[in-house]
Amino acid sequence: MELTERQKAALEQAMYQFWSRGVDDTSYNVLVEATGMSRKALYATWPEKELLVRQTMKLYRDTVLSSLTDVLANPSQDAVRAFWDVAEAAAVPGWPGCYLLRSATGELRKDPEIVAMYDEFVQTIRKGIAESVRRRVNDPDVTATQAVALLNFLTDLASQQAPESALRPVLNAGRAACAVQ
Repeated sequence: MELTERQKAALEQAMYQFWSRGVDDTSYNVLVEATGMSRKALYATWPEKELLVRQTMKLYRDTVLSSLTDVLANPSQDAVRAFWDVAEAAAVPGWPGCYLLRSATGELRKDPEIVAMYDEFVQTIRKGIAESVRRRVNDPDVTATQAVALLNFLTDLASQQAPESALRPVLNAGRAACAVQ
């Protein structure tokens, strides 16, 4: 389905609402206010909330998450350093954590399309980290698993509005695990 510019803008606003509030806590009234579209126009474009959620998740994957996955496209020590730099730049006060990680392991864990996006993202991160650290650590697969686990933990802490003092050690642990202090 090809979206108009207004619908694309609404999709982006819906993404921010789902990301910050959670899917279950984002009502159509909130979406109407945030997007500037009428309820009728929202329903006409996205007849089911699940369709809107999936499209916002694809938008999130293709825009926000690409900053994490793109840096790992050319595996190297610099790529892993850049990965943790991107994670650190995101982990600021008020950051609600990763929309995909939080949703796919929480309220959307039974949605096969969201779970597939989560699996693809995790495998991309694991592969990129493992290939990047292969010559510097004893077990690159363990290191890659640690990186993903720490990224999930970072998201969990952020979604609870943990202070930077709680996020910093997780970021430092990620860098240490990947040998990129």
